[in-house]
Amino acid sequence: PYSKDDVEFLWLAKNDNVSLIYTKVQEESFFLQIKKAQNGFVIKGDKHTKPSKIGYLQKALKIFKEGFCEDIINKAFGLKNNALIEKTPFIVDNFDELLSRLQGKIYIEIGFGSGRHLLYQAKENPNVLILGVEIYNPALTQVAKLAKAQNVNNILLIQSDARLLLSVLKSKSVEKIFLHFPVPWDKKPHRRVIGKDFCKECARVLTQNGRFELRTDSFEYFNFTLEQFLTFPAPKFSLRKNENLEISSKYEDRWKKQEKNIYDLWVWNFNQECKNYELNEFNLSSVEFSKEDLKKIEQ
Repeated sequence: PYSKDDVEFLWLAKNDNVSLIYTKVQEESFFLQIKKAQNGFVIKGDKHTKPSKIGYLQKALKIFKEGFCEDIINKAFGLKNNALIEKTPFIVDNFDELLSRLQGKIYIEIGFGSGRHLLYQAKENPNVLILGVEIYNPALTQVAKLAKAQNVNNILLIQSDARLLLSVLKSKSVEKIFLHFPVPWDKKPHRRVIGKDFCKECARVLTQNGRFELRTDSFEYFNFTLEQFLTFPAPKFSLRKNENLEISSKYEDRWKKQEKNIYDLWVWNFNQECKNYELNEFNLSSVEFSKEDLKKIEQ
């Protein structure tokens, strides 16, 4: 272990090509990555664990450089003091802080990425709190900066698995849940955020007229999600294909250029106290479309 100026390098893990240094700067922890290069080593922040305050990473790299690097071929960071200690009000560090700040109408966006849709919803619904949940820290920092620059104040962002977030929210406290262009995991469906437990949590936290909205380019994901919600007694659905929305994400722009189909699934009228019907026992006459209709949607 090595420490200096609030920076701690606590332990190291490595294989033949890459080493990871577990690093703490005040309340944040992340990895520095050391990778062999042709003429030496490249030292940078691990992209999956970057701290929400990017200045902490810059400070850690500076301390590492001063303590362990004699010959520097090139460096690509600039230390800015305001990036180190300035805490944005848009990012919450834990569930306790989050719950203390939730009030009024709430929309949730799962995996907000670049933040285009999240910021659009915030501007269109100034009296609604838009809660964004994302796994990757850099996305939180980027969207917080955009919100500040655009004078958007009705958002909260948290780094978490969406399923954990839903589990701590009060019942019937959320108006809408958006899941736009999730990783489809068509070859590994067990890794999808969607599942029976997730759907039950959506039903629990959504208000009486609350709605879940999926938008995806994967028909397999669309159909899989529909199957999960069909286990509820009397859900209502709205299905759309290639609908143009007021705002388009960078992924949607990419898929449209490739002329891929875009599918929307809206679900509401939940009853979380439901039986887990098997799909082969479910009577499709109770909804407004048939399996043949679904095949037409795919085409």
